[in-house]
Amino acid sequence: MQLHYSRLSRKDKRTYAAIESMKLGYGGISYISSVLGITRMRIYKGIRELTDEQ
Repeated sequence: MQLHYSRLSRKDKRTYAAIESMKLGYGGISYISSVLGITRMRIYKGIRELTDEQ
């Protein structure tokens, strides 16, 4: 997961982190944040981008 994440563009990183955290459900944002070493705010931004596109 970390290797794949490191090869993505900035926007794709947010999208990937958002999708993975949403798949996990409750606690997913905190977990993915710690695994990938990114802030929760970046994940929230990715989720907003995903939901705004629909």
